[in-house]
Amino acid sequence: MKLGIFSKIYLNDDLETALHKIKAQGMSTVQFNFANVGLASLPKEITQEIIHQIKEATMNSGVSIAVISGTFNALELNEGKKSENQQCFNNVVEAAAALAVPFVSISTGSLNQEDFWSPHPENHTERAWSLLHDSLAWMLEIAEANQVTLVFEPEQANVVSTAEDALRLLRDLDTPYLKLLYDAANLVTPKDHKDLLGKIKKTLTALKDYIAIAHCKDAFVTEEKITFVSVGKGNLPLKEYLNELSKTYDGPVIMHGLEEDDVTYALKYLNNKLLNIGVLGCGQISQAAHFDSIKRSRNANLYAICDVDEYLLQRMNAIYEPDKVYTDYEQMLADPNVDAVVIGIADQFHVEAAKQAVRAGKHVLVEKPLGVSIEEAEELKELVDHTDLRVQVGNMKRFDPGIVAAKEFVDHEMGEIIGLKAWYCDSTYRYTVTENVQPVIISGNKMKRPAGDPKANKERYYMLGHGSHLFDTARYLGGNIVSVKAWNTQKFGAYCWFITAEFESGFVAQLDLTIAVRMDWHEGFQIYGEFGSVMGKTYNPWTLKSSDVEIFKASDNSYHRLLGADGHFYRLQIEGFADSVLHHKPGVGATIEDGLATLRAMLAVEESVKTGNTIYLSDVSGYL
Repeated sequence: MKLGIFSKIYLNDDLETALHKIKAQGMSTVQFNFANVGLASLPKEITQEIIHQIKEATMNSGVSIAVISGTFNALELNEGKKSENQQCFNNVVEAAAALAVPFVSISTGSLNQEDFWSPHPENHTERAWSLLHDSLAWMLEIAEANQVTLVFEPEQANVVSTAEDALRLLRDLDTPYLKLLYDAANLVTPKDHKDLLGKIKKTLTALKDYIAIAHCKDAFVTEEKITFVSVGKGNLPLKEYLNELSKTYDGPVIMHGLEEDDVTYALKYLNNKLLNIGVLGCGQISQAAHFDSIKRSRNANLYAICDVDEYLLQRMNAIYEPDKVYTDYEQMLADPNVDAVVIGIADQFHVEAAKQAVRAGKHVLVEKPLGVSIEEAEELKELVDHTDLRVQVGNMKRFDPGIVAAKEFVDHEMGEIIGLKAWYCDSTYRYTVTENVQPVIISGNKMKRPAGDPKANKERYYMLGHGSHLFDTARYLGGNIVSVKAWNTQKFGAYCWFITAEFESGFVAQLDLTIAVRMDWHEGFQIYGEFGSVMGKTYNPWTLKSSDVEIFKASDNSYHRLLGADGHFYRLQIEGFADSVLHHKPGVGATIEDGLATLRAMLAVEESVKTGNTIYLSDVSGYL
C-alpha cells in the first residue's frame, strides 16, 4: 500500500511547494482538492493553465494524485443549486480525465440542506434513497463519458452510513464506474467501543471486493460518542486496521483529519506498525512465555533473539524464526531495527542488562524481580529518568483480566479500603501441571549463569521468585505499602511467611506467602471497601486462565463476575508494553518505581523476620 495525504492540509503553500513537502515527509500520493490552486473545491471553471500547473507540480515533485475531491450534496433540493453542482462536478471529472487521475470522490449526501456533512432524521428513508439514485444517474453518466470511476465514502451523517448501505448501493447500480472509498473511522459507532477491531474486520470482509481507495483517519470512540482526532491520537486500532486492509488491498491509503503540524507524529505512529523486539536469553521463561507471546501478539514482532549459547540460540531460531539472531548482546543493541528488548535472564543480571539497553536507546521489558539490590535498582531508575524510554517490569498478573476488573472496581467504585488479604501459595503438584502445559524446555551447555548457586538459599530464592508476585499484586490493588511485620516458619522443606502490612491509605493487610502447600495451587485476594468487596481466586499462571473474581457492588446489591475468556496474560503483557511504547501512553504494567517498591517490601520482610520488628520500607537498603 502507498501512504498519502489530503493535499488540502497544506493550503498555506502553493501546490508545488506543498507537494515537495509531502514528498520530503516520505509520501508519494495525495487526494487532491482544487483549493490547492486557489479555486473552490467544486470549481465553476478549470482552465487549461490550471491543468498545466497541476501537471507540472506533480511531475516536478514526484507526487501522484490518487483521487480528486468532488463532493457536494447529492440530495440538494434547490433546482438552481442542483444545476450548478452538475456543471461544477462535470468540470472536476473532466479535469480528472485530463490529469489521468482514475478516481473522483463523492458524497452520498444528506437532506440537511445547510450542511451535507450533518445528519437529518429522514436520511434513511426511501425518499432519500430515491433522490440519491436520481443524482447518481447523471453523475455516473459524466463519469462513464470521461472513463473516470466515482468513489463514495459511507459517512454517519449521510444516506449511505453503514457497510450494509454501501453494499446495497453498489449492488443496486452494479456499474464499474462506482466503487468504495473505505474509511474505518466512519464505519465504527459508539456501540462498537469495546471491539473496534472486530467491527473493522467485519466491514472489511463485507466490502473488500469494492474498495478502490482507502482513508486513514483516527477517532476517540466511547460508549457515548465518537470524536475525530489526529492520526495516532485516538483509540482506533489504526495499525491493526492497516494490517487487515493490506491482506486484500494494495492501493493508496490517504491520511486526513489532521493539521499540518500533526503530520510528522502521524507518520511516525503509522510507520511503527509493530514494535520490533529483541529477546535476551533463551532460558525457560523465554521459551515458556516470551517467544510465543510475541509471535501471537497483535502489535509486536519477534525481530531478534540473543544468547551466548549458540546451540540453544539455533534451536530457538529454528522454532520461532526471528529476523536476526545474536550471540553478542551489544551487537543486538546496536541494531537500529530493534525498538525494545525483553530481558529474560537470571535475576542477578537484570539491572545491568537493562542499563545497557537504556544507554542504547531501547525500551525495556525486564523480568521480575527488577533486581537484587535497592542500590542497583535506584541507579537504573536515575538513568531512565533522564530519557523518554519505557522500562516495564514483568509482573504479568497485572494483565490478568480478572485482576484488571478488580482494579477497575477498587479504583472507581469501591471507595475507601478497610482491609485486604492476599495469598500466594505454590503447590507441591505445580510441576506436574506445568510439565503438561509448557513446551518441552530445551537446555544448552553454555548458558550464562550467575556466580555460585542462587537457589542454595531457599528463603531468598523463594522470596525473589514468588514474593515479587505477591507484593506487586497487593500494591497494584491496594496502593503503596508503608511498613511490614513478618514471621517465617520452616518445616518439612516448606517455607511460610505471614506478613502484616500497613498501607499508605490507612488500612492493614494480611499477606501469606507459602512455598509449597500440600494442596493445589492456592493464590488469591479479598478486599473490603466502603461500597463493596472483591474476592479473587488466581490459578497456576501456566494454565493461562483468568482469575475468578467476584465483585459485590453496594450500588445494586449484586455480585458481578467477569468471564475473562482471554487469560493469556503473558501475551497481553507484551501487547500492553508495545502499546505504551508505540502510542506514547502510560500502560498498566509495573514501572521501575513499582519494581523498586517491591524490592523494598521483600527486603523489609527479610529484616523483620530477623529482628522481630516492624520495618518501614523507606529504611531498607542493600541486597536481598
